[in-house]
Amino acid sequence: MLYGGLLEPEEVFGEADPLLAGLLLLGDDFQGFNVAFDKKNWSVVEIDPTNLSATPVANNFENFIRSRITSI
Repeated sequence: MLYGGLLEPEEVFGEADPLLAGLLLLGDDFQGFNVAFDKKNWSVVEIDPTNLSATPVANNFENFIRSRITSI
């Protein structure tokens, strides 16, 4: 699900966590994993809800969406 706008991590996770600094959330998978932009380079990362680690998944939003559509 894509959100209606970009969200600060605190709006979803309820507290500011240094691991999420510099990220703007754009959606989630309804299972706890979130997708966000990394403001350093605007790459797309996935946030693991169990440890709040951010793993790069695409260099940009276009590549992210194309890969998601292809996997459907």
